[in-house]
Amino acid sequence: MKQGHDIPVPAVRLIVVDSQKRVLLLKRQNTNYGSGMWCLPGGKVEYGQTVEEAAISELREETSLEAKS
Repeated sequence: MKQGHDIPVPAVRLIVVDSQKRVLLLKRQNTNYGSGMWCLPGGKVEYGQTVEEAAISELREETSLEAKS
């Protein structure tokens, strides 16, 4: 078994839509995979976080936007 590659890691992705029904996409950069590719904001769920907490913190970290709950 390869170290660290066969263990599933919980993650979140967010679909953010504005008042004009446009979807927010991010362009990956400086990553080990997918540099230059477009993606939805999101990331890993840290130990002890709920999925909702992870979604809110990832949105803030990646876009500086604050989510409404």
